[in-house]
Amino acid sequence: MEKEKSKNLSLKTYLITPINFTDNDLETNRNGGLSKTQQLELEQRQRFWKRWVGPALVIGFLPVLLSIGLGITGHLLWSKVYFPFILIVSASGVAIAMSIQKKYRAFESDLDTGRVRRVRGQVKLTAYIGNMSKLTINNKVFIFHSLPLFAFKNGDPYCLYYAPHSRTLLSAEWLRED
Repeated sequence: MEKEKSKNLSLKTYLITPINFTDNDLETNRNGGLSKTQQLELEQRQRFWKRWVGPALVIGFLPVLLSIGLGITGHLLWSKVYFPFILIVSASGVAIAMSIQKKYRAFESDLDTGRVRRVRGQVKLTAYIGNMSKLTINNKVFIFHSLPLFAFKNGDPYCLYYAPHSRTLLSAEWLRED
């Protein structure tokens, strides 16, 4: 019995380190809420995305303004020749800005509600783009850098706690009872 407890404790400690959660975080997540530490982490991630909205909008609208300005000042030929390029750059910038805004709003929604969801089931780990990995559990998909996935054993049952809008993994429990 004592050996079994130490085995579970070591795995629990191993899980906590890569995903960065504490026993307090886990207990708060079990009760359906965000811990103070997790709120601060989500706020920090939200600020990161907010910082990039402005530059993306500038990238999107600066070429349009430049084209309009050149057209007004008599450089119509330049404006007509490069219009497709300007349109593509502008559309790309606006699309990036909208994507960044969506990420920002997802973190904002998670912080406003303060709610945590959980999903239980067998974990399936697969390689993804570059150094990214995909974790699937009961049709919920989480994308990570490879490091946190070393904390999970493919095919084992887990309970994952996550922020629903941003899909940020907050904590995890191994449900195996060997």
